[in-house]
Amino acid sequence: MFFFFLINLSYENILQKRIDLLKRFEEHMKRSNELRNKLQQINDDLQQKQQIKIHDIDLLKTQLERYTTDLRTIQSESSILDRLMEESNTTITDSTTNRTVFFTVESRNIQNLIDMAENKVSLIKFSFEYRKDYPERMTSEHFPV
Repeated sequence: MFFFFLINLSYENILQKRIDLLKRFEEHMKRSNELRNKLQQINDDLQQKQQIKIHDIDLLKTQLERYTTDLRTIQSESSILDRLMEESNTTITDSTTNRTVFFTVESRNIQNLIDMAENKVSLIKFSFEYRKDYPERMTSEHFPV
């Protein structure tokens, strides 16, 4: 009788963890996809725009800082979701790639998008600063008049 009670309790525990996982999963995926789409849009815009103003760069840097904060929330939730998957003996598979979803890996992919955008913004800002100082460099001691 005691053994049956433990099995039943264990089954209820696993079931409860699966329910918790599914509730969190839906919200997490919505938040992750929103952030991923915003970052992809920034990366696409940076790739396509020929002329970017310094004001736009400052706005992008501010946006990326906000998105980094959002990512921290996603990363925290990712760890919880991965743990719940393990504890509930559940595997979530991406239907498009047929791969098992690991939330911490997904959050690292988002981090990579942030890093790419930050690198592009930094490069553009450096380019602005370089061009701004160009006349001064041309008249410095390296190029005497």
